[in-house]
This record gives sequence, C-alpha cells and structure tokens, in this order.
Amino acid sequence: TAENGSRTVHERFTKPNTQPPLYNNNLNTTIIESELEASLPKEWQQINISPLQEQGLSERQLLDLYRANITTAEIVQQSINHYAWGLKNNSDSYVKYKNHIFVLIGILRKGGIWTESGYESPQEIALKELIESKKQQNKKHEELIEQLIELEFPEWESSLTKKDIKKISPLHSSLDRLSAVKLLKAHFRKEILIPRLKKEGRTG
Repeated sequence: TAENGSRTVHERFTKPNTQPPLYNNNLNTTIIESELEASLPKEWQQINISPLQEQGLSERQLLDLYRANITTAEIVQQSINHYAWGLKNNSDSYVKYKNHIFVLIGILRKGGIWTESGYESPQEIALKELIESKKQQNKKHEELIEQLIELEFPEWESSLTKKDIKKISPLHSSLDRLSAVKLLKAHFRKEILIPRLKKEGRTG
C-alpha cells in the first residue's frame, strides 16, 4: 500500500504480513518478508527505499546488494536519495535511462556510489525554506516599523524643545534638514518607538 511504501524496510517487517510473497523473476523463486528480516542486519533494514519505490526499487534488491558484500547501507541510502533528487531536479539528464533501477543497482554492484553535485537533503531544503521565511518575516517587520515611524515621527518631532533637540543632536543646528531629520528618526526609532513596542509586546 502507499502507507507501507513510505516506511523503512524494518518498519514494514514489524507490521502484520498482509502482502503477498515477493518474487525474484531472475531466480524464479519466492522469498517471504520474514526471510528478508532474518537476512538483513539492522542498518540495512533501516534503508528507506520510498524515494525510488515507484521506479521499482524493492527490498529484494537490497538483499541482493547486501549478499554481494560490495557496498554499505550508508552508500546505498545516499545513492537512493541522490538518484531520486536528480530524477526530480535534473530530469533531462535521466531521459536516456530506460530502467532507472537497473542503472542504480548496476553502479552499486560495482562498488560505486551515485551522487549529484547539486544535491540538497530534505533537511537542507527545509532549513533553506525556514531561512527564507524568516527573511520575509523580518522584511515585512521592518516595513511595518518604517510605516509606523512615518506616522508617529512628525508628532514626536513637533513636541521637542530646542533643548531636547540639542541633547539628542548637539550639532543639529549645523546640519541640513535631511541629515537632521535622519538623525532624529534614528533616535526616535531606537530610543522611543522600539522600547515602547517591546514593552507593549508588539515586537521581539
């Protein structure tokens, strides 16, 4: 079922056996799941084949690879992940392969490993998405702060006395209007607005 397909080999073994026996056409023999469980060590049972299951990757092929004693579970898992990623993200490079599993198994049976130079793990993709989300949130936050400054600064500025302005900016009188306003806005943001928003629980 689709549910079983998303689990590791080990997880499928721990469920009641509701699936028919697996067949190996090359040997013309049958092998039940309990034999796979007994034959594969834990690290091989933990291999997740779901990224390439639709292409035909099966537990029996894992067993054949393990018995060949040429590669490791870590290399097999990495190759599965990279091949599946490449198939999705570099599809043009994979059009020439009529049988994707035959190609991958062939590399692994020779002791090789399948890698994609641009590969990103699901964890890396999730982190990049989180970072981008944070960037967008921060950008939006800054835009809202700037809008609030534009709304509140004029009233605050008009309430300042000459003494207040001189205290904030001793050289205020020697500055042009643009520079003077910029300096006062920076002070308003840092010393007035942000502390007030934090106190009100409106910003972090």
